[in-house]
Amino acid sequence: MTKKIVAALVALLSIALSAQAQLITGFDDIENWTGSGSNRSALVLQWNDGGSPTSLAWGYRWDGSVNGMEMLKAIAGTTVIREAGGGDVLETLTGSDSGLELVIERYNFGDAVYSMTYNPSGGGGQRTQADWSSGYWEYLLFAGNFDYYTWNGSGYDGPFTYNESGNPLYSGVTWESAQIGAVDRSLVDGSWDAWSFAPGFAGVPVEQPAAAAIPEPNAMGLLLAASLTALAARRSRRAP
Repeated sequence: MTKKIVAALVALLSIALSAQAQLITGFDDIENWTGSGSNRSALVLQWNDGGSPTSLAWGYRWDGSVNGMEMLKAIAGTTVIREAGGGDVLETLTGSDSGLELVIERYNFGDAVYSMTYNPSGGGGQRTQADWSSGYWEYLLFAGNFDYYTWNGSGYDGPFTYNESGNPLYSGVTWESAQIGAVDRSLVDGSWDAWSFAPGFAGVPVEQPAAAAIPEPNAMGLLLAASLTALAARRSRRAP
């Protein structure tokens, strides 16, 4: 009987893990949400490390005025801000997803994402990349309203205006490489932000993401607890 229970639990675990890999079609498919408020935005992370799924999506609820970097820090379970070049730690922040760790390096021109490491609580293997030595984290976005300038080799052209309404459906998303930094990018309802690692300093297009799993409870923990319960019940029945 116990073998049947364990087999059933393994099957359920397999289904749960495969469900996590299903590609999202919009905000309603995102499972892992942070924050509260009437507005919704999505964060997509893509490591381009050969792991599967290629990219994952988190949701963020908010009111008022929030920028792209604030959303990233709120979702990351741990954010370490240090001096450029791996110097002293200046600040450590905590966020909602304990499996996601963010390292930011502070330069005189502002903050830059150095690495993002993800250890999903339900298993699936570590996802990690760093920049400046083998590539960099390209920041891409969809929806918002801001002015920007472009460098032509000898000076700046512009200002140009980016003005796009948000869309909670992924089919309506057209990714643009950000012309501004995440700190300067104000979220709008229905906006999407993506960080895609560019190995060899060559940008990689954002792929349709799967939903990032909710940190707790995780499927492996539930399987272990159920297995221990079944074992305890078996031993109880055998006891004199």
